[in-house]
Amino acid sequence: MSRRNHIVTLINRRRSLNIAGIADFTYVVMGGSVYFTSTSTGASSWSWDFGDGSGTSTDENPSYEYSTADTFTVTLTINSGADSINYAVTVDPLLY
Repeated sequence: MSRRNHIVTLINRRRSLNIAGIADFTYVVMGGSVYFTSTSTGASSWSWDFGDGSGTSTDENPSYEYSTADTFTVTLTINSGADSINYAVTVDPLLY
């Protein structure tokens, strides 16, 4: 098998594994408020866990107000569990 054929095979496997969607997001922190934007591909439903033990949302692009300054693990799950991703989001105590 040539190297080129091997790469094509890996790309085809990757596509077949992710037909249900790929979760991803960006965010902007402004004091205690965080504005989230889903950059997921193939998503038709969103489930957010804001990592503070109480905040959740099913909006595509939610915002959330944290009550304390800290670092929170925010998780986005798309398409009823087809894929998920998490990022550590720091609410800066100096800006809070």
